[in-house]
Amino acid sequence: MKSQTLSDRRIDELRDDLRRLYGVDPFPDDGLIRRVEYGDGVITVDGDPAYAFDNGDIFPLISTLIDDVFIPAITVDMGAVKPVVSGADIMYPGIIRADDDVSSGSIVIIIDEDNAKPIAVARVTDDADGLVEKDSGVAGSSVHYVGDDLWDEFIG
Repeated sequence: MKSQTLSDRRIDELRDDLRRLYGVDPFPDDGLIRRVEYGDGVITVDGDPAYAFDNGDIFPLISTLIDDVFIPAITVDMGAVKPVVSGADIMYPGIIRADDDVSSGSIVIIIDEDNAKPIAVARVTDDADGLVEKDSGVAGSSVHYVGDDLWDEFIG
């Protein structure tokens, strides 16, 4: 896979985007930040995958969120875990909780109920109240999940 070290200007642009989107300082000042040509692109920090692009949007990888969940979370029941980690859409009936700051169109981390572990990153179609109140239909789509190609290539 080809990769390129990002210029200081591009790193600053990404840093600003990630601060605006997620409220975090995403890179150490002295880290080696590279963009790997995989899908729409993967950003690595000191060789570790950290963020990926999807249709122009940047999102944190599950591995980035394991120790520090800095995006809104949705908790799903254990019946939803297998379909989600198989790439299925996030369905309203499987959602048991949503952080108050979840908004329509936002990127969220999907967490399983029993283990409180991240299993996917998804874009949701509703706000927090709608996600837990509705009982049928598609609530969002995964952009990254445990066991997907991105996971297998960089994390698994």
